[in-house]
Amino acid sequence: TITIGQRRNYPQEFYQNTFSFRYDLTTSRGKHDLKAGVEFLRWKDTGSWELLSRGEYIFASTPADLARRFPFDAWDDPSRWDLTGLDATVSRFDQNFGDWTIEIPRPTVAIWLGDTWKISNSFSLNGGIRWDADFGALDPPFVDTPIAFNPRAGYVPNTALEPGEKLYPGGLRDIMNIAPRGGFTWNVGGNGNFVIRGGSGLYYSIPDSNTT
Repeated sequence: TITIGQRRNYPQEFYQNTFSFRYDLTTSRGKHDLKAGVEFLRWKDTGSWELLSRGEYIFASTPADLARRFPFDAWDDPSRWDLTGLDATVSRFDQNFGDWTIEIPRPTVAIWLGDTWKISNSFSLNGGIRWDADFGALDPPFVDTPIAFNPRAGYVPNTALEPGEKLYPGGLRDIMNIAPRGGFTWNVGGNGNFVIRGGSGLYYSIPDSNTT
């Protein structure tokens, strides 16, 4: 019902170092505006994340005298906590060890093509396709954890892992992210007072490096 002390995911320091290279080309052919482009991101996430480095006790129940044992004004002062007599309610203790360094290079490439077709002075269609590939998000170097999937009750249905396989196999790639998009613009009446726009498409992203 309550967490006492600092959060388990601190201290942490993250740094992102990205160089971007991009080229765009636009050309008009009659009623068509054609666009093409390429992009490369030299993306790299680094830092230090001491997740559960201090350890964490998980209790199976909340003591009735919680307010006395853990005064509100001493949430960050363990010297004033009273843990006596709580041993029987401890269900587990978690603590991580090892190298806290984060090193995740994520070189990313994108290519796109698009066309805006002006059918009339008041109506236009646009469409395009884009390919994105993040080559490092799911396969960072230096991940050599040998821990295997070993469920207590045997095989777990609907999982991609078989018992005995590595929990993090490495070599994962998700680079076939081909995303079509399309839309329209309708200038109702042609005077610019009322314009309707719509569109749809597929979009792919891996939002962070915490995946690994």
